[in-house]
Amino acid sequence: MSSKRKAIREAVVAALLEEDATSAGERVFDSRVVNYFDLEMPAIAVYTREEFGEPQNIGQTPTNRTLQVVIECVVAGSGDSVEGDLDDLIDEVETIMSSADSFGEAYQWYLTSVDTDASADGERILAAAAMTYEMRYIA
Repeated sequence: MSSKRKAIREAVVAALLEEDATSAGERVFDSRVVNYFDLEMPAIAVYTREEFGEPQNIGQTPTNRTLQVVIECVVAGSGDSVEGDLDDLIDEVETIMSSADSFGEAYQWYLTSVDTDASADGERILAAAAMTYEMRYIA
């Protein structure tokens, strides 16, 4: 049996892969390990970070779980457009996440943080944003 954690993550990936959902197109990966320097941009990686549990009733199952799902948005450029391109991709993801009806068995989700960074490889600059969503479900 597949875990609910995996099903939620895969549902997020599927939503981001829908036709014309984001400017990343088919470059949405179900992995935290992506070599962005070898890819056409923009691209998105989806992975899980921490998970917390709390029993609904002390000593009993099922438990309420909160899963942190990270959607890492990456764009490339050589100048001032990188920041704007990253903001546009973040907006596309936020629109998809806020308008979705469901993600697997998650009954609630919300954006808790956006952490941005940039790096360079010669003249090519990569800017990234790690968008952390808390996804709640019952285990």
